[in-house]
Amino acid sequence: MEIQNLYLKSLEENVLLHIPPLLKECEHYYSLISMNESEEDRFFLNASFGYLYKTLFEYDKAYQYFSEAHPFATKYLHSLNVVPFYVVYAKVLNKQKIFSLSVELLLKAKEVCIEENAIEELANIYLELGKNYVDCSLNSKALDYFEQAFEIASRLHKKFITSTILTSIGLVHKNLSQFQISIQYLEKALQSKKDLDDDEGIANVYFELGVVFFRIGNFIKSEEFLHNSIEYSILSNSKRIESNCYFQIGEIYISKSNYDLAYEYFQKALTVSAIVGLRSLLFKSLVKIASINVKKTIYAKAISNLDKAAKIIENSTLFDFHSLLHSVKAELHLALHNWEEYEKELQISQQFSEKDRQSKQNNLNELTDLLIVVEKANLSLSTTNHSKLQIHESLDTNTDTTYENNVFIHLFDQAPLAICITNLDNEILSTNREFLNIFSLRTDELINTNFTNLLSQEYKLDIELHASKLKENPNSKNSVEEQYHLTERKLIWLRRTTSISYIPNYDSMVFIHMLENINERKRAEKELVATLSKMQKNTDLLHNHKRKLETKNEEFSILNLELKSINEQLLKSKVAEQNTSSQLQIQYVEAVSLQNSILPNHENLKSCFNESYVFNKIFDPTGAKKDFHWVYSVPGSTVKYVAVAECSTTGYSATLLSVLGVSLLTSIVYEDPTLQPSMILSKFHSLLRMTLLSNFEKKLYFGFEITLVRIEEDKCIFSGAKLPLYVIQNYSVDSKPIQIDVLKGNQFSIGGIPDYKQRTFTDHIVLRDNPLLLFLTTDGFSNQYNEVVLTPVQRNIKRKLLELSRLSLNDQKIELEEEFLVLMKYSRIIDDILVVAVYLESE
Repeated sequence: MEIQNLYLKSLEENVLLHIPPLLKECEHYYSLISMNESEEDRFFLNASFGYLYKTLFEYDKAYQYFSEAHPFATKYLHSLNVVPFYVVYAKVLNKQKIFSLSVELLLKAKEVCIEENAIEELANIYLELGKNYVDCSLNSKALDYFEQAFEIASRLHKKFITSTILTSIGLVHKNLSQFQISIQYLEKALQSKKDLDDDEGIANVYFELGVVFFRIGNFIKSEEFLHNSIEYSILSNSKRIESNCYFQIGEIYISKSNYDLAYEYFQKALTVSAIVGLRSLLFKSLVKIASINVKKTIYAKAISNLDKAAKIIENSTLFDFHSLLHSVKAELHLALHNWEEYEKELQISQQFSEKDRQSKQNNLNELTDLLIVVEKANLSLSTTNHSKLQIHESLDTNTDTTYENNVFIHLFDQAPLAICITNLDNEILSTNREFLNIFSLRTDELINTNFTNLLSQEYKLDIELHASKLKENPNSKNSVEEQYHLTERKLIWLRRTTSISYIPNYDSMVFIHMLENINERKRAEKELVATLSKMQKNTDLLHNHKRKLETKNEEFSILNLELKSINEQLLKSKVAEQNTSSQLQIQYVEAVSLQNSILPNHENLKSCFNESYVFNKIFDPTGAKKDFHWVYSVPGSTVKYVAVAECSTTGYSATLLSVLGVSLLTSIVYEDPTLQPSMILSKFHSLLRMTLLSNFEKKLYFGFEITLVRIEEDKCIFSGAKLPLYVIQNYSVDSKPIQIDVLKGNQFSIGGIPDYKQRTFTDHIVLRDNPLLLFLTTDGFSNQYNEVVLTPVQRNIKRKLLELSRLSLNDQKIELEEEFLVLMKYSRIIDDILVVAVYLESE
């Protein structure tokens, strides 16, 4: 029973933050049932895993668990309970591109809804079937199902479903390049979402409107809608929509050749998609940024971004992504004039593009075959269950001609080549998406215009000649390379292949013009000719240089003898240098060992303060400490000192400077235990300057940043050089402090710049009338180099220490260890990290 309750929680949960605890609970139960082999429990757990991983967008894992659960679904889920299982599993199958099984599951769900007379659920099934066919690029069939879903939802007055269906219909018309109709439906959906106060839905519709206006070339309106979408996606915390908006705005600025702003928005899309784990958008953002880096000649960053993108799709079968990646790599090698690699990457990109086209064609063939079976099943099911439903379902019976038309429309719209269809007078009847992208024109600007208007003047007569030949011989094709006009009157080279055919949609013979962009190849050919000319000139120069070199060779042979003797001497010097280096390394290790023996350790701190800890991470791989702590207990007195300091240097010099610092502090307090911290620091500064006077003359600015606390029976006195002291009042493990006091040190260091002025430090007094928790820390956490995101302790050390104060001292140290491990995932450790915590009871 508990496992079934867990299944219901997983089915209803859609908040990403709530998923990990449910996954842990599932894993716990899974480990228990593995012993008793309970088939029912195993089914519900597999289904739960499937729902949770689908919510996390981990479709591979979701598919694995749903596949194991599917054979037992009807055994343990009865009546309408099986419908949500089929629907979610179908969505996962769509992501895995297993469309035939997805349709089969949805049809089973539809049958259950009809049997149970569940009208509202049936509307949802029609909606999902429509979405399924959209994913399969069978847009006309998708419209049929959306219209049936809309009819049911309207009669039931289900506003939420109705608004979703309106959005889906608008997207189908966008896919069919029917942009004005798409805008009408999306605007209706937007108003419906606003009536429902559905912020995420509003954000989604604004985004789709932005995409449609981008497609028709209205960039101002597109950017306006996309910014509206960002506003609502932030309100609804929909990071997926927000990141997609940033990416689409980047596309707008790419179209305007404003690469700086485009880079900025692609970077935002990259950051947000990385946070929520949208791998596909993360990949596309990296590739776009790399392409911009190539245009701005920042080649090192371009290579780095392309390597990161390659890792994301390393084992993926997304051929279109691989094609895009290698296309940008080819662009990079072209900019570097690396012709061999350019040709290689271009060829790989074309191979993946062909694989993608073939994959889509195979899916389309499979789905269109399935569509015929589906239509027959629908017709039979409609006849059987007509009396059970109170609404009318309109079913189309596809003829062979309709089937062929659907296949042709899909291939025409999704083709990787630019295609336009003209009548026998060369007036444009239709264009596909790639054609519009090349010429940056809208469909309504091209329809019924003459195709020859896009050609350069010298090619207009040729196309009329080619057309007449095709009319005489319809089975032939004509392929030429020619120049076309773009909207800004620039010229582009395209290979045009023209054929003549009969298409039922137009009920007449038409010309089909397929265009392939060869502009880059033509430019490369021109550059190659120029390069060959330069190479010929260089060859002549090389012959002249060769003759001169031959005369120099004799001189070099004499010099070689001299170089041999010099090399022998250098070899001896190198051996001596290696011996010296080895000795220095040994001395360095010994110096580090000596430093560790002189500097206080945790046990020294424990001897003074029972309840305390030291958290110390050392940057130097040899163990040399740049940050150190110091403790001192005045003999015969209850007065104690504790300090944390950071050297201004690293490595070997840090070992010497830290030992010198500890020695000076100890000697100052030993000579006069009554000194206040401010006087100790002033004297410390003076003694350090006197000790290193000769170094200061050479402008070697050694020094310390330090926080020093004198602890007496009734109070604590703090003074600091650049470093603060963090104080928690009324500290107790059982309570949760809400405030942390920060006592700031003076804004100059010990030693440092040799201004030869006496430095006066300030004392701060903290009364011990309640339990205190003191944090002494260097700036190690905030100094780490971070390439991705800031960890909590980096963003705000004060807030992090306040959070730590709500734990026991042991748990605080464990929490800091975990924080450090997280930091190491995103950062390169470039500085020591030191935190000392001391608990003082009230006196």
